[in-house]
Amino acid sequence: MTKVNSRYPKSVSLVMPVYNEAEIIKEVVEKYYQQLSPLPDWEFVISEDGSTDGTKEILRELIRTHPRLRVIFGNTRVGAAQAQRNCLKTARKDIIWYSDSDNQHDPKDFTKLYRHLIDQNLDMVIGNKLPRRDPLYRILLSNILNLLVFVVYGIQSRDINSGFRLLTRSLNEEILPLTNTFPGLVLTEFTIRAKHAGYAIGQIPVTHFPRIGQSRAIKPQYLLSLISSILLAMIKLRVELWQH
Repeated sequence: MTKVNSRYPKSVSLVMPVYNEAEIIKEVVEKYYQQLSPLPDWEFVISEDGSTDGTKEILRELIRTHPRLRVIFGNTRVGAAQAQRNCLKTARKDIIWYSDSDNQHDPKDFTKLYRHLIDQNLDMVIGNKLPRRDPLYRILLSNILNLLVFVVYGIQSRDINSGFRLLTRSLNEEILPLTNTFPGLVLTEFTIRAKHAGYAIGQIPVTHFPRIGQSRAIKPQYLLSLISSILLAMIKLRVELWQH
């Protein structure tokens, strides 16, 4: 039976994809675990994507010291998009808290996302990174993506691919199996499909920190080809949604 109280009436699954984060993963797990601990009913699930830098060993030690932590280890790397799908598939609670593992978010922002989701009766709430502490080219790419989504689908968003959000399990169970069109932008496609299906989606600002350590984001020289592939995928999805 799901435990409830007046402040946290719904159970929570925190899901997090992890790949080669040996420098920071211990700190990340401890901060998020501490944020979850006061909740009456929760789980913390990490989907590890075949790390090669010692992340696996650190996670195995953290499992021993954090009994509510569950880690699904990958033998080989499947890539960021599939890793995101894999971790969303693991969620078993009422509300799914999705977070990147790069230590750029403040887990304390969970509370205001949770309250906004419950109080506004939303199906998903997206954390907009304001101000965004990323290199200029990443901010530019995000702005282009948000603009393309508005032009093609009429959806306004400040940060449609944000890796810090809450959503309901019912939304996840309906939309995730359909999300297979966009190259590397699972959360963007997920949001577009959810909006098209009539789900209620909100946005609120959240804290954002600079990346510590090496970033594995797309390199600037590949931006043009990436934008082209995204635009083609958007047109393909637009046609699909029109047909249905």
